[in-house]
Amino acid sequence: MSILVSSETLQNPHFTDSKLSPAQQEEVQGSDFIEWFGDWQGNPEGSETSKIIDVTTGEPQLFYHGTNRLFDISAERDNTPRLSNCGLDHDYEAIYVTGSEEFAKQYADPLGAEWEATTSHLARIFEAKSFADVSEIWNSMMRSCADRDGEVTVSEAATGTAKEYGVGEMEDRLRAGDITYTYEVKFKGKTVMWLGEFLPLVGGSFPAPEDELVAYTSFYPKVQATLDVLEKHGVGFVVPARAEPRIIPVFVKALNPLTEEVADSSLQAMDSAFAAGLHTVETSRNGKYDAVIADGKGTISGVNIAVLDTAQLREASHL
Repeated sequence: MSILVSSETLQNPHFTDSKLSPAQQEEVQGSDFIEWFGDWQGNPEGSETSKIIDVTTGEPQLFYHGTNRLFDISAERDNTPRLSNCGLDHDYEAIYVTGSEEFAKQYADPLGAEWEATTSHLARIFEAKSFADVSEIWNSMMRSCADRDGEVTVSEAATGTAKEYGVGEMEDRLRAGDITYTYEVKFKGKTVMWLGEFLPLVGGSFPAPEDELVAYTSFYPKVQATLDVLEKHGVGFVVPARAEPRIIPVFVKALNPLTEEVADSSLQAMDSAFAAGLHTVETSRNGKYDAVIADGKGTISGVNIAVLDTAQLREASHL
């Protein structure tokens, strides 16, 4: 193995400007990292070396996992956790990372990403006259879910049966995988949004009795500016504390990734690329591929990767 141990000589093999922070540069040259990632300096083309390398610097490339769910890479490294498809339309499950920190915000802070649409929608449904009214509606929904008081229900109306479930019963069905995300979430008898739209906003599951509800903060400057103004007037929005937006910098180990081109900058195009790639991964013999790269270079989504196990991710230094 080729390990540069001197902090004064931290350089990459191509002798170009690094895109990593000094702490990350030192990290990727450590023996523990190289044992996991492979010898990216001495044998970058080796069968045991990850192929997720920045082609402009020759270093392991930094990616980002945006989430508002309980997700601990290091704690789950030896296990395959219950995975999420991050709201994508296809049915293939994986863990998604993106090369764009800005794009990761959409997954870390879905409420911020859909702020205007969500607040306007609630105002319209409940005839709210102000942000204070909208916040009270939202906060009442959060408290109702946590209290299991029956005011928030989930309906199968879209399936034609019109059967409704309480939040507790729906959580049991979610854990069993016995639902579709096109069920309707209702509050006080009024349809609020699809289940698949609602759950990402609150960390992937309904607020529960054990959840602490805390003031929502956003990664989006315009949204946070609005929240700051509302706070001065004693108004705010609450979410479960576990739904705090986070962006986790990661390195990716993929020995034999499959690359799918993304046709355009739409999320639908990226979704289609992942669907095609993950179908190939699932149907290929002997586990030929261990990741899918949705290559959207030149588009707003950039390069995104789906891996099948947290063992393929290693959290990078945040410094």
